[in-house]
Amino acid sequence: IVLNGCSFGSQWSFSYIKRWPDTVDRALLGGIEPLDYAYDSPKWLWASMTRLAVAAEASPTLKQDIPEGGLMNALKEVLKRLGEKAHVVTITDPKTGKGVDVTVGADDLREYIARAWSFMKPEARANLAQWPRHIIELYNGDYRYLAAFSWYKRSHTDTDTLIEFLIDNSLGITAARDEKLTNEVEVQWLGDINADYHATRGITPTPLVSDSFRADWEIDVPVLLVTSDLDWSTPVENARHARKFLKQGHLLEVAGGTHCTEYGQVPAHLPEVTEQIFSFIDADFESIKPQTFFEILPTHVSLPPIDFAPANTNETLYDEWLLMMKNR
Repeated sequence: IVLNGCSFGSQWSFSYIKRWPDTVDRALLGGIEPLDYAYDSPKWLWASMTRLAVAAEASPTLKQDIPEGGLMNALKEVLKRLGEKAHVVTITDPKTGKGVDVTVGADDLREYIARAWSFMKPEARANLAQWPRHIIELYNGDYRYLAAFSWYKRSHTDTDTLIEFLIDNSLGITAARDEKLTNEVEVQWLGDINADYHATRGITPTPLVSDSFRADWEIDVPVLLVTSDLDWSTPVENARHARKFLKQGHLLEVAGGTHCTEYGQVPAHLPEVTEQIFSFIDADFESIKPQTFFEILPTHVSLPPIDFAPANTNETLYDEWLLMMKNR
């Protein structure tokens, strides 16, 4: 069989290969999650956020508005302010038109600042285009979008799916890796980004796998990995780690891409690269060796630069949120 999956799909594929390697012909995987990597690394998430910040700081749209010291230092400063003193912010309930006082602190900011989908846009890169703008708004003292996000999360009746927790908790994490992630320096800014998993792992009905099953191992099956440097769900470093264990493997890194970029962003902007990626599924490895096929593939490609939203406009992110909610 041929395995093709992204994110959890990549992890399931690794699991299948480990159990039944003789039945697998090849695997095309994106959003890479090795078996012991269901929980996320604060260090690697912070590194991905830093890459976005560097790109934004070079953007002509934002260059004049970047706080002294850069966006990541600005974010640290805002977290410090909110950690020292929570702020009470008055926003408008879009349904009633009445004012609502919302108390926000550092943990409220941590709740969404590292999520690539937190800015009301339908596509991940479009959300990331808003991220630097919001850091600048926060640094300049406008906490209204943070308050609106927090108020909605606290008061809305939408439900989250439990299947993701069941999936991650079924594989769990080794104690050694959990301790390593918990003690990474970046936890001081991001907090426990695996808090949901830590809070729910004791209630999963699925038996945990063993530490030996989670361990890295050499993979003989031909595997093509596709990853992106702005993937905040499965950082590029995950794939770089997995690549070391592929005896017949190739890693393609997409600059400027987000999660599972091979299914949306790469086809939209790089059709020739898309053709190369998916030709792996049909390649005749009886007439050409996998490694020979991999030699014609690029190792790095770049999407067009992100079109960052300007910071100095008449409408703030809060204004846009309020209008969107009123029109629902």
